[in-house]
Amino acid sequence: MPPQSFVNGGGGLYIITGGMKAQKSAKFIQLLDKLHHNGISWQGFKPACDYREELNYKNNIPRNYFVSRTGPNLPAEEIDDKGDLSDLIGKIDHSCDVFAFGEFHLYKEAEKLKDIILELRYEGKKTCIVDSLDKYFNGENIPTIAQLMGQATDIEKTYGTCDFDGCKNLGELSQRLVNGEPANYDDPPIVVGASEAYQIRCFGHHIVPGKPEKRILLPSQ
Repeated sequence: MPPQSFVNGGGGLYIITGGMKAQKSAKFIQLLDKLHHNGISWQGFKPACDYREELNYKNNIPRNYFVSRTGPNLPAEEIDDKGDLSDLIGKIDHSCDVFAFGEFHLYKEAEKLKDIILELRYEGKKTCIVDSLDKYFNGENIPTIAQLMGQATDIEKTYGTCDFDGCKNLGELSQRLVNGEPANYDDPPIVVGASEAYQIRCFGHHIVPGKPEKRILLPSQ
């Protein structure tokens, strides 16, 4: 999409979404870099919890940067993702053309963040770009990003390659592993003291113990 299409005087909402390890952050950062090189002003925001030691510390990248596993990084405003978003509201520079929100799904007040983004778009006539998972690790939709997608000008769905041994199918779902085992459907988002890891999996290799069956057309196995 041509960079100038992001500055049209009427606002817009562009969402980059997919599972873990699906190149979301890389595409998000590349888009912002393209806007910068075309003279379009933007302001980015990232949740404070999005600090990845294996990327930030080892590569000497400051905390207040968008960062991708593939290397690209850009500066951003760090926001208290567990707070009431008053710091975000105070930092918004309304003179910018575009506002970018990384890792939307990590905010505790995601509903309020959704309303801020929609206000910038509809009342402020600004363009917003959002990077987020679209589903929880158990395969269920994340409600707030699903609602934003319903208001979007454009949605780009990203994919990876399934991490299951020997599988090269399209990876779409986030597989959460706790102490090496698939997380249960009802597990909390964060397990304190556990060793967590995420993979991207195809539908056939996405394992969620305890997930209820939702069959209408086919009988249960």
